[in-house]
Amino acid sequence: MINNSFVIVSCHYNSSKFFKKCYESCINQDDDDLGIIFIDDNSSYLDRKVFLDTFDGLTKIGRNYFSKEINGKNILVLLNDERTRSAALNQYLAIKHFVKNPDALCGIVDADDYLYPNAIKKVRKEIGDNWMFCSNNDKKSIIPDFNKNIRKQPWTIEHFRGWKKKLSDSVRLHSFFRDDKIIAAGSDLAYIYPMMEMAGPDKIKHIDKCLYDYNSKNPINDFAVNLGEQCSSKHYQKTVDQYDKIDVL
Repeated sequence: MINNSFVIVSCHYNSSKFFKKCYESCINQDDDDLGIIFIDDNSSYLDRKVFLDTFDGLTKIGRNYFSKEINGKNILVLLNDERTRSAALNQYLAIKHFVKNPDALCGIVDADDYLYPNAIKKVRKEIGDNWMFCSNNDKKSIIPDFNKNIRKQPWTIEHFRGWKKKLSDSVRLHSFFRDDKIIAAGSDLAYIYPMMEMAGPDKIKHIDKCLYDYNSKNPINDFAVNLGEQCSSKHYQKTVDQYDKIDVL
């Protein structure tokens, strides 16, 4: 279990070629109250082996749960028996069930990407009393006009991005499903739309700095292999009822 005030959540699937850089960028953050959850979504045997070998020894604390302290960081490793095909659902469930600090701020780092040095420190400095944050990578975040339906206008909440655990826990599980099936490609929209709608513009902080390297070269990313499903998911989200704005977490 993770009780830190800031928690990184990273979901891995057959990305061992890139994972070490992601891992090192997380454990080397200059922060003394940081927990990190790494999830493997049922990678191939060889990719999972490389993934696990990166940690150089883990303590088993449950059937598929492992822990270790590295560089003063509390590490939790979760192994899925079956692939969900939804990084966002994995992130949501990990935050809900394994982050125990109710006031924790949770940041998302894809396993084929990496954080820049001092990214956590910069977020802590600028987050204030906001419930969500986003920053820039090779693209700049664009906050939508909340006077209109945000599901029907262009915007982009770029990595490095994250949110309060309480906000994440307020998302209903059914938001991750379409026709009783898990939304796979494009599942981040099913997760982020509700949180943005609940938070509103006054609780979303755009940190206008580049904190994150986004890897567009991974040959198995959804934009490379599931573009049609991505587009379908994006269109579907425009038809889903909005969440109501909330005033208190």
